[in-house]
Amino acid sequence: LDRRLRVLAVDDHEINRRTLALVLHPLDVELSMASDGASALKALAAQVFDVVLMDVNMPGIDGNETTRRLRASSGPNAAVPVIGFSAGTEDEQIAATKAAGMTDWLAKPLEPSRLYAALERA
Repeated sequence: LDRRLRVLAVDDHEINRRTLALVLHPLDVELSMASDGASALKALAAQVFDVVLMDVNMPGIDGNETTRRLRASSGPNAAVPVIGFSAGTEDEQIAATKAAGMTDWLAKPLEPSRLYAALERA
């Protein structure tokens, strides 16, 4: 890439956002954070991102609903790759993320190598 990857990380737990920042640091990405679905949608309406890292299980507007609303929007990020992540690994949960419009899925705790590979795919 000739410029830094613009990443929006969405997670309701600060420790998880900090961990993502540490894991992404070596990649020198331009990182923005959101602590819930509503603030994620605000950020996604306001600026362009290359990829979104979305916690699936959040209170209020969860990751699936946030992704559905994003896909239904006519905003600048309506088609942005969304990588979902959650501790739940049941097939139906993973299928639900795909149905919501997520492009990829990772299990928590996130393994840096898997996250890097998902970013490459995005």
